[in-house]
Amino acid sequence: MILGQSVVRQFKNTWKIANVDLNTNEQAHHNILLDRNVPIGEQVEQTMSELRKISGNYDAIISLVGGPAQDSIKDVEVFSNFDKMLRVNVEPSLFAGHLASKILGTNGFLLFTGSSVAFSNTEPTLLSYTLAKNSVHMLSLLLSTRDELPDAATVVTILPDTLDTEKNRELMPENDRSTWLPPDRVARLIREWADGKGRPTNGSFAHLKMKEGTLIPEFI
Repeated sequence: MILGQSVVRQFKNTWKIANVDLNTNEQAHHNILLDRNVPIGEQVEQTMSELRKISGNYDAIISLVGGPAQDSIKDVEVFSNFDKMLRVNVEPSLFAGHLASKILGTNGFLLFTGSSVAFSNTEPTLLSYTLAKNSVHMLSLLLSTRDELPDAATVVTILPDTLDTEKNRELMPENDRSTWLPPDRVARLIREWADGKGRPTNGSFAHLKMKEGTLIPEFI
């Protein structure tokens, strides 16, 4: 994922990074690879064991997963799409939250990736995606109670507008890219928050948008 790669680049010089993913990131200090053919729940204990070999606790856990689907309630594909959206958006977020409940540090920072479209709009042609992303939003709200996290932990969810990636340029060649988000700018903001600079309050949802060339987090 492009945003994930940007985050690793932003963090690598001042943080030690454990990348938990389907693919290796050569810039990360450690890589723990998941098997796409094995249910994620069956990989939790092994992943936890590998993470604890690296460190007993983590100052930040950042979940940057996401993927869209177009469908409506009339489409028979909505059922298979919904299953896919759960695997792509919800299960990895649940995985990150579970890891945080075990190894997030005292003043730890837990970040989820939500969706500005799913959060505030009712778009009938993005049904399965909207249902999945709103599950991520609810997960964030539940964890922000900190009943299962350290008392001083901070849970934040970003709600980004369209990221300026090569894939999005190919899919939407006619769209105005002046409002699209440069991944490196988003990654820099995440690093600042993780460092404690301007970190949002626990339970915040930050709608990320570009305005006149400036990245603005609008808290909802």
